[in-house]
Amino acid sequence: MSVSWGVLPVVPEIHGWLSENGFPVDIPQSRYPTLEELLTVLRSFDLTVQIEELPESTLGISVGEPRSSAYVYILGNIKEDGFAFHFYENTAGEKFMLDILKRLCEKYCKALVIYESSTATPWLIVPETDADQAVIEWKRRIRENSIH
Repeated sequence: MSVSWGVLPVVPEIHGWLSENGFPVDIPQSRYPTLEELLTVLRSFDLTVQIEELPESTLGISVGEPRSSAYVYILGNIKEDGFAFHFYENTAGEKFMLDILKRLCEKYCKALVIYESSTATPWLIVPETDADQAVIEWKRRIRENSIH
């Protein structure tokens, strides 16, 4: 089974879901990054960033070299409220995804939520997030949710 990781801004429609998973809902409303903001953050990692146009107005963005220890593949679409995206492939590990999101939050978005597709377990990312600790806690919650 393939796992992907969705990304959402903090908006009122997901407050209940965040609350059910132990996160405060008094986080300021956030937004998706623009495509240019995402590309700026991705390029700050000093890895190769390539963009490809796919069917249905979808963009594929590869960061790093495929099958390397520092690689993610992002799929997304430009929407009215920014670039809606998810991590489709990842050989770099969860921490790299969280580092990307943390930089987006620090510079542009305030807060973002990442969740993995199999159990839809969310993790709230804000500028103060400790990515190392967050990965440990998020994996623990994913395991707990996969048991239930």
